[in-house]
Amino acid sequence: MLGLDEYLDGLRTAAARMIADATEPPRPDRSDYEDWDDNPPSEVTDWNAISPTAPEWSVRQVVAHQGMVHRWSTGVITGRIPMSAGPEVTDLIEAEGMNTPDPGGWLQRGAEALEWVLRGTDEDADLPFFLKNAGKPRDAWARRQAHETTIHWIDVYAARLGSAPDSSELDIPAAFAADGVDELLRGFLPRSKSGMRTARDVVVAVHATDTGDTWTMHFGANPPQVTTEATGDADSTWHGTAVQLYAGLWNRGDQITQDGLDVLSVWRERAAVAW
Repeated sequence: MLGLDEYLDGLRTAAARMIADATEPPRPDRSDYEDWDDNPPSEVTDWNAISPTAPEWSVRQVVAHQGMVHRWSTGVITGRIPMSAGPEVTDLIEAEGMNTPDPGGWLQRGAEALEWVLRGTDEDADLPFFLKNAGKPRDAWARRQAHETTIHWIDVYAARLGSAPDSSELDIPAAFAADGVDELLRGFLPRSKSGMRTARDVVVAVHATDTGDTWTMHFGANPPQVTTEATGDADSTWHGTAVQLYAGLWNRGDQITQDGLDVLSVWRERAAVAW
């Protein structure tokens, strides 16, 4: 895991980028605008535009969802909201985000409140949390929200671009991306609710070519098992830079290289994270 300051920096950066990409002009083909520098298009991103990387959501829905998660997390950390709170709580918060006249400002206020609460929480505070291999709860919450916000920033960015971004456009530190892969593979994937099951036992090796991080995933009829140990006996090997793996494994990109058995197509169908 990284440190608290690195997670809070990731949270702050992703929230700012989400707001910017939801409110700045969309990126057309520059050839369509011969006088771009003097007369850029004045319209902002359509809040109802559908994100190519989250096709069930519009930009407004992504922002409202993210702002809700920030507020829900803040409530859980402070004890004002039980972690088991159902849609009667979360839907109400999300509706506030959907109906606000200033979605960007609403998102910013929630992100700032969450950062403030995390900074003021003791490192060893006894907090509820829901993922495996998460470390101390305070830092686990900071980690979760940093990656949650970064992944949904990619959704808003993709809406602005009109397509999923190339990993080279994301400007995400490799160490941060590798940490997000680790949270996904060792935190989310082994949960009992994980849909990533296979008809026969399959071993997949994942390797980040720039950071050197390695994970080995064991799939079958039971919840997946994941270790950080290398294996020389994988049915399928996935590799790419840490950012390529980060975007690709969260199903926000398609730049993972696969050798051996095609398990990646199964991942695309079954490995969606259920919040």
